[in-house]
Amino acid sequence: RWLHRRVERYRVPSQLVGLQGADGPVSRRLRAVFRDREEFAAGGDLKAEIEEALSRSSALIVLCSPRAAASSYVQSEIAYFQSLGRGSRIIPVILAGEPAESFPPALRDGQDRLGADFRKGRDERENGSLKVLAGLLGVGLDTLVQRERRAQRWRMRAAVAMAALFAALAIAA
Repeated sequence: RWLHRRVERYRVPSQLVGLQGADGPVSRRLRAVFRDREEFAAGGDLKAEIEEALSRSSALIVLCSPRAAASSYVQSEIAYFQSLGRGSRIIPVILAGEPAESFPPALRDGQDRLGADFRKGRDERENGSLKVLAGLLGVGLDTLVQRERRAQRWRMRAAVAMAALFAALAIAA
């Protein structure tokens, strides 16, 4: 859920809008992120609805863990997405376990895949989410990291300025 919200709420840096990304020109916002648990109505044909959603998707984020690697559903979704010719648009996110035991068999196809590693002591959430965003936008990770650093410095300056303003108002009162 956290990653879903992070991707859907992410504001693309204005200097990237219009540049050529992996899936065409970079737009102002990322498209809506589909999550089957939250978007399917009860009673539908699960396989058909998943395939329809995958057909409309430009990228597939696979949450990788030993449990996901053993899931026939995850395996079939990856295989279907690859059959659409979009195998290069699969973004693995390691949540648990080592990559060899966490990647579903369809992702162990001899192609070295760079994934975001959300495990503690690795990329963790913040850097991992930037890797996912860079992959979705088709831009270099460093571009987004530098933007985040500038934004963090700006937020810090704004907080210091507000504290100074409140201190001055308190002294004046």
